[in-house]
Amino acid sequence: GKSPSINGAPGLYALPIGRNLFETILINIPLRNNDSGNGRIAWRNARIPGSVRNQATMVEALTWRPRKVRLIPEEHPDGTRVRWMGFEKGDKAEMEWIDPNLAYRYKDDKVSPVRMQEGRPVWRDAGALLINQSEYRKGTGKHQVAFKRPYVLDTAYGLIAPGGSQRVAVYGMRSEKVKVLEWAKSVFTVPAGLGRATRLGGIFHRELDRAEDAANLLHCSITWLYPREGAGNKQALATLSSRCERAYWQKLEKSFQPLMDSFAALGEDAADDKALIDEATADWRREIGLLAQQQFETAAKDMDADGDAIERQVKARRKMNAYLRRVLDGD
Repeated sequence: GKSPSINGAPGLYALPIGRNLFETILINIPLRNNDSGNGRIAWRNARIPGSVRNQATMVEALTWRPRKVRLIPEEHPDGTRVRWMGFEKGDKAEMEWIDPNLAYRYKDDKVSPVRMQEGRPVWRDAGALLINQSEYRKGTGKHQVAFKRPYVLDTAYGLIAPGGSQRVAVYGMRSEKVKVLEWAKSVFTVPAGLGRATRLGGIFHRELDRAEDAANLLHCSITWLYPREGAGNKQALATLSSRCERAYWQKLEKSFQPLMDSFAALGEDAADDKALIDEATADWRREIGLLAQQQFETAAKDMDADGDAIERQVKARRKMNAYLRRVLDGD
């Protein structure tokens, strides 16, 4: 029941990287003022943590104290030693706090940080983490999903020279109570043209959605290889499907940086030119289609070779190819 941090469960933290430590620290200082209260930075704050907080200054929030730690001394012939520590809950945030190094997801009037997910490589969330999402919306009505990238990246991209690029380190962790289940670090090189783009950012994110749609189709297509297309069995070929999807994403990752470079070469007006967008995304879409088909065939080879199984393969392949064309050609 102890709050793990000011952001609750850990999010995916994005830190722009400078040429040296000084620059890195400087461009990660948020140039905004959303202070409330009069709290000081942690090492100058005499207040003992352990209360519910509904206000905090920027520096207090950036050095948030979610725990109290008590060192328990033991006398020893060589002096005093500490082999035991006691933990108690510290401050708990009940206030509106937008962390400058986190991306946020907006859905159904709820705002939540973009977090690391099991089995999902960090680069798949790069659209939300790195790119301007002001023109991006997914879904309809009140169920629309939108994203906002970390605030510090707006400043960092504004400092890049034309034709240059910004390196961004992304750190993530999955935890369960006191256990660290998984942690990851990824470094991305974002071209200036894409980092500063507005309308192109939404189109770029939709290309990542296209890859997600193809992965979902791959999962369904493998299920169709099962008798009655898996009806009545939610776990039909689940292990095989997961293995093929994982291979699909691992192989597609090498096409991600070239996709960013292709968009960086476009002018902002290219958002209105379908032919230019189709040209910039041609290799990406071709790779999506090729990998989805390859992984489907990998799964199909593991199936039985009797007449019924072959018939299911033919129907599943035909159905998949028809839907895949829609995924790759749709806006």
